[in-house]
Amino acid sequence: MDSEGGDWIKKEEEKKKEEEEEEEEDEEEEEEEEEEEEEEEEEEEEEEEEGLERKVSEERYLHLCPARRY
Repeated sequence: MDSEGGDWIKKEEEKKKEEEEEEEEDEEEEEEEEEEEEEEEEEEEEEEEEGLERKVSEERYLHLCPARRY
């Protein structure tokens, strides 16, 4: 009976260990996804800023050279 009880305890410990490992993996995946989302947002913001800068630069150029509009 001891060996059966010992086997059960070992199986429970293994299950618990596997569950903890899975939780850690899930947490790591979530962190990676969050980092990727943040990077994408930063890239979008940078692209938006660059677009605005180009637009302002173009408007200044056209303002200084009104004949170029046509």
